[in-house]
Amino acid sequence: QGNSRNAYNEYLRCLQIFGISLPSTRLESFSVTTWQFIRLFFHRIWLGRILSRKAGGLFCSEEQRKEALASARELALIFNRLNQLHLTSKINDSHGLVMSLYAINMTEVAASLLTPHELASIFITSALRVKRSYPKYLKFFGRYFISRAKNENSKIREQTKDTHWLFTSYGYRYFITHNFDFVENEKENPNTNTLFATLSNPADPMSYVVQHYREHLLTKAIQCLLGSGSHKSQGGKNKTTTDSNATTTAAPPGTMVSNVLKYTSLLRDTLSEENNDINIEWWTSVLEIAVHWLLGEDTLAENLLESVKILPKQLAESGDHLPKALHTILKAKTILIRYVAKDELN
Repeated sequence: QGNSRNAYNEYLRCLQIFGISLPSTRLESFSVTTWQFIRLFFHRIWLGRILSRKAGGLFCSEEQRKEALASARELALIFNRLNQLHLTSKINDSHGLVMSLYAINMTEVAASLLTPHELASIFITSALRVKRSYPKYLKFFGRYFISRAKNENSKIREQTKDTHWLFTSYGYRYFITHNFDFVENEKENPNTNTLFATLSNPADPMSYVVQHYREHLLTKAIQCLLGSGSHKSQGGKNKTTTDSNATTTAAPPGTMVSNVLKYTSLLRDTLSEENNDINIEWWTSVLEIAVHWLLGEDTLAENLLESVKILPKQLAESGDHLPKALHTILKAKTILIRYVAKDELN
C-alpha cells in the first residue's frame, strides 16, 4: 500500500519466526558482518559448496534437509526484500550491509530452489548495495554480483527479460559507473514520475535505475538530434563516479543523426511486457520519426506515426506544454506530407 516502513517492520517480524534477529549493537553488527563475509568466501570454495549440500545437519533425514532448504529459500527472498526496502526508504538503521550478505548466503544454500529471475534480482540488488554500503576496497563485489546476475539472466525466457538491457555493453557501463540515491528521489520529490520516464515501483531500487537509464539515453539522443554533442556530465538525480565520463557519455560510432537511432534502440531494449513505459515509448517514437524525416526516409517515418497518434494520458494532463506542442507539430507535418504526396499524384 505504499507504506515502506510498515512493510519493512513486517518483514523483520518474519525473521523472528525463523529465530533470526538483526544485530542491535556495534559489536554484534561487526561480528555478524564479519561472519557473513566469511560464509560468502566459503561459498566460493569447495568447503562452502559441500556444507550447502548438508543443509539441516550432516546426519539429518531427507525430509529435514528439504525443510531446511525451503527455509533458506524463504530467508533469501525475505532478506532481499528487506534490502530493497532499506535502499528505497529513509530507514536510519545500519542493517543494509548485513541483510545483503544474508540474502546472498541464503541464496547460495537454496540456489536450486530459486528461479533464475529471483536469483538475478537478488544479485542485482546486492550489486546496488555494494554501491551504497561497501567500503571502497570491496567495490569489486559489485562486478562479481552483476556477473552472477548475467549468468542467471541468460536462463530467463526472452519474453520476461526485463533486465536484459543491463547486460548490454552500454547498459553495463552505465550501471557500473553511476551511483543512485533512491531515498533522495522518493522523499524529496514525492512525484517520482517525470515528463519523460515513469517509476514503475517506488519500493524497488531497480525501478529507479531503469528510470535514470532511460532518461540518460533520451538526453543523449536529443543531444545528437540537435547536434550539440555535449559531453558534460548530466546533473540531477544520478551521480557519476570519477571514471564515468569516458565510458558513459561517449556516443556510439556513427554520424550524429544516426546515433539517435542507436540510442533509441537501446531505449527499446529496456521495454518489456513486465517493464513497459508508454511515456518513454512515445518519446522514442517521436525521436525516430524526426530522424527518418531528416534522412528523407518518409516511408519509415510514416510507419511509426500510428504509435504517436495518441498522446499518453500522463503527458496530456501534465502542466508542461512541450509534449502537446510536439504532438500538434507531428499531426501538422503528417497532414502536410500527405497533402504534398496527393498533389504530386494529381
